[in-house]
Amino acid sequence: MVLIDNNLKNKRHYDKFYNFIYKDIKDLKNPNILEFGVSDAGLSTSILLDICEKNNGYLYSVDINDYSKKFNSTHWKFIHSRDDNYTLIKSLLPEKLDFIYLDTVHKAEHVQNILLEYFPLLKNTQILFFRFYLLYPNLSCYCNNIMFYHQYQFYQLY
Repeated sequence: MVLIDNNLKNKRHYDKFYNFIYKDIKDLKNPNILEFGVSDAGLSTSILLDICEKNNGYLYSVDINDYSKKFNSTHWKFIHSRDDNYTLIKSLLPEKLDFIYLDTVHKAEHVQNILLEYFPLLKNTQILFFRFYLLYPNLSCYCNNIMFYHQYQFYQLY
């Protein structure tokens, strides 16, 4: 089990993430989860890893900063890389994913490229989660179109 520090500086973000998305992914069986962006606090990583440990799943976390020592779990693989190092990252992932959490570079063109590359790895009707990206109108329209076409669940956290 992943323990969350009760004295977190960003408790509001933790509560929002936990209450907003946790309910929809907590019961995934044997989930394969891809997370882009870990951060010093490791809030999303803690929550996602807890789900993987409880449900016999696996979390793949990608970040340009080395957080490889942040968690110690047989259900976690840290990939020290940029999120657009597609060849490396895809070589370390399973064929299909149940959930993608995207919280890295907050630029529309970058996010669109990431979506094009990793979106096909999602199992049908699974979940893609963004943080802050839909503040960009063109990207928002693009995301809505893909989500509607593929009938994916899609979330945004501000």
